Amino acid sequence: MTDVDVVIVNYKSAAHTVKCVDAVLAVARQDGVTAQVVVVNNGDDIKGFEAEVHGAGDAKVVMNPANFGFGAASNIGARLGTAPFILFLNPDAQLYPGSLRAFTSFLNAPNNAGVGIAGPEIRDMSGSVVPSCSRLPSRLDLIARSIGLHTLPRAGAGYPYTSLDEHAQSHAVGQVMGAALMIRRPLYEQLQGFDERFFLYYEDVDISARALMLGM
Repeated sequence: MTDVDVVIVNYKSAAHTVKCVDAVLAVARQDGVTAQVVVVNNGDDIKGFEAEVHGAGDAKVVMNPANFGFGAASNIGARLGTAPFILFLNPDAQLYPGSLRAFTSFLNAPNNAGVGIAGPEIRDMSGSVVPSCSRLPSRLDLIARSIGLHTLPRAGAGYPYTSLDEHAQSHAVGQVMGAALMIRRPLYEQLQGFDERFFLYYEDVDISARALMLGM
């Protein structure tokens, strides 16, 4: 059994996906973490895509006949693995050495046994930390965003992201961004994965909310 299954959903981002596969496998080797990479191609008709992915390293490739949405494609990929942890990773993400070891060590620590989902610090191309977590949205938050009130100063503070100061250390949050989200497989299976009614966006909010309802 591998330590972690890494699921990457591709749609109109083939070049990024290939680089991501290469980077994930390289980091896994450096970190001493065994990883299975599963790429789910969401109906993107790209000549030679499978060959390019396999050329980047040992990875499974699923070719969906159409764009099933992020949540559905992620569930397809997750079902192909058995590792205790599943990392859902955006194709344009770049893992750094030590990241997989940090992830697995954190979740394997006895004092973190109650943590079901974890997210890493995310940096942009310049190296600056970018917001990647927040509290869960209230009904008022969602209504405000639907009519544009969130653009007003201080409106919706803490949603969709917590302040950068709060990103400086590890702590409990309401939701983790789906761009890089690691979840314990038993919890993922108990939740029956992502809710596929969310085609794109908010599936990470939903699965975080359902995990919190279980106390994880």
